[in-house]
Amino acid sequence: MAVIKWDGTRRENKDMPLMKHLEELRKRSIISVAALAAASIVCVFFAGHIFSFFIDLAPDYDFIYAMPSQLVVQYVQIGIAAGFILAFPVILYQVWTFLFPALKSKEKKTIIVLLGAGVIFFVCGILFAYYIMIPSMLNFFFSANISDRVSPTITIESYANFLITTFLVFGVVFELPTLLSAFTHLGLIKSTWLIRGQKYAVLIIFIVAAIITPPDVVSQILVGIPLLILYELSVGICYLIEKIKAKRQAA
Repeated sequence: MAVIKWDGTRRENKDMPLMKHLEELRKRSIISVAALAAASIVCVFFAGHIFSFFIDLAPDYDFIYAMPSQLVVQYVQIGIAAGFILAFPVILYQVWTFLFPALKSKEKKTIIVLLGAGVIFFVCGILFAYYIMIPSMLNFFFSANISDRVSPTITIESYANFLITTFLVFGVVFELPTLLSAFTHLGLIKSTWLIRGQKYAVLIIFIVAAIITPPDVVSQILVGIPLLILYELSVGICYLIEKIKAKRQAA
C-alpha cells in the first residue's frame, strides 16, 4: 500500500505484503534485464570499433584469432561488457528504487554518498589502468622479448581477457576509500586503528602492487603510490565520518 506524505512524495508502507515485494522485485528485475539487453545489442554492433580503440594501446603487437568463430565471440563479449557499463546507471537506479521505501532519511543520504563515491572511484581505477598501467605492462612484456626469432603476437581472446581483468582489478582496488568509509559508518573500524596500522598498510600495499603488476619496479611504484594516497585519503574520510557521527549523537 502506498502512502502520500505531506510534501507530495510517495512512500511505500513498511507493512507491504510479501507478494507486493516480490512483484516489485520482479518489475525492477525485468527493467534491469531489458536495459542490459538493449544496451548490449547496441554495443555489439560497435564492438569492432570499441576493440580497435583498445588495440591502439598495443601498437607493438600483432593480433590474431585461432578459430573462425573466435573474433565474433569476442565481439559479443565486448558488447555485453560495454552494454553493462551503459546500463549500470539504470540497474543502480532500479536497485535504489526497490530499497528506497525501507530506508530511513539518514540511511538514504549515506547510501547515496557511498554509491556516488563508489562509482567515482571505480571510474578513476579504470582510467588509471587505461592511461598508466596497461601501457606500462604491455611495454614491459614487449621489452622482455630479446629474441628476433620470436614475434609478439597475441590472440584476440587473450588480449580481451587481459584488458577485462586489469580494468576489474584496478576498479576494485580503487574502492578502498569507499569500503573503509562504509566500515567506519557501521562502526566496524576506527580512524585511530588505520593511523596506528600505517606501517603495516604500506607493507601490504606494496605486496599487493607486486602481485597485480609485472616483476618491474617501475610498475610496482606506479601502483603503490596511488594506493598509499588512497589509504591516506581513507584515513581522512573515516576521521570526518567519526566527527560527524559524534556531533549527531551529541545533538
